[in-house]
Amino acid sequence: NLEIMLVVDTSGSMKGAPIQAARAAATEFLSVLPPDTRVGVVAFGSPPSLIAGPTTDRALLSSGVDQLTAAGETALYDAVAFATSQFTADARDRAIVLLSDGGDTASTTTLDQAAASGVRTNVIELVTGESNSAVLGQLAAAGGGSVSSVADPAALAGLYRGAAASLANQYRVTYETSGQGAVALTVRVTTPAGALEA
Repeated sequence: NLEIMLVVDTSGSMKGAPIQAARAAATEFLSVLPPDTRVGVVAFGSPPSLIAGPTTDRALLSSGVDQLTAAGETALYDAVAFATSQFTADARDRAIVLLSDGGDTASTTTLDQAAASGVRTNVIELVTGESNSAVLGQLAAAGGGSVSSVADPAALAGLYRGAAASLANQYRVTYETSGQGAVALTVRVTTPAGALEA
């Protein structure tokens, strides 16, 4: 099962239009995901705080998102490490969706420690004078995630929709074999648009 931690920058630089847009975009993100996808929410200025642990209760999650307010410093690395620790033990596929508009100013966790989690992290960067694109890129690359950047808070909703669709449309294929050594496999998937092979 897919489990997602939604990690939202609520530092002081997000005051006003950015935090309002972030709340609206996060709410839409929740509505786009399949109802059986467990989602948790972490807010961070400094320190990070758990708004809701992974759950399918969209009303609870939406209520938590609606209460996000902006204040304080930016504990970005602490937030990623904290979010990673919140996944449930039976989560087979884990992902973080991280929104940030600035570089870290308050963490005790280092960038290398935050990046070492191995969790796929899709970063949504709200570009400001305080942004640190290189750091966000390193966090995303460490887990095979991506970075999407916008300068206009109003564009956040579109990026969240894209992140939700990307995560919800991934599949994990496993099989058991009695064979030993290297084996060449062909995977064929039939879709309404035709067959795909890899």
